[in-house]
Amino acid sequence: MPKVSLLKLIDEALLPAFLVFGAKLFGLFSASLIFGLEWQAQTSLSYSSTLWVGFGGKEPTLLANDVATLFMFVVISAGFGWVLYRAHYLNISHLHPSQVKKHLLAKNEALLVDTYEIYHQAAVWLSLNWLAFLTASLDFFAGNLSLFVFALSIGVTLTLLFSLATNVSKELKLAR
Repeated sequence: MPKVSLLKLIDEALLPAFLVFGAKLFGLFSASLIFGLEWQAQTSLSYSSTLWVGFGGKEPTLLANDVATLFMFVVISAGFGWVLYRAHYLNISHLHPSQVKKHLLAKNEALLVDTYEIYHQAAVWLSLNWLAFLTASLDFFAGNLSLFVFALSIGVTLTLLFSLATNVSKELKLAR
């Protein structure tokens, strides 16, 4: 089993973190365009996960933050879903040698992963999910997020945890 290094962790987490952060920004600006919300750059230190973007009122901020948080959890779910897909269908330890050979001949070897890499990536996505959930919780209790989106974030978080626990239990059964 390879050693975990801080550099490797940072390398594995950069793209997912960029995607989640980008989804938040994309959601904020999409809400602004779709719903015609006026926004301005803000430099105040008051808590709001709308980053450095102000929407000039409680209702516009709530709407923009709801859309941005939904975008963020969609990206997290898709990223974690990709990791689970790879765990089920592209894990070298689960594939028959003829399937591995087929991927190698088709020059798809970059898609193949080992169990260590899968769980490392799952840990990164799960960590980002917990960070997003913490942000959503703070937003909800500060009045900047609707109950529906907060409940959805709870649902996504619990679903990802359950999915990972199910996958780990299957992996443990296969290892025996």
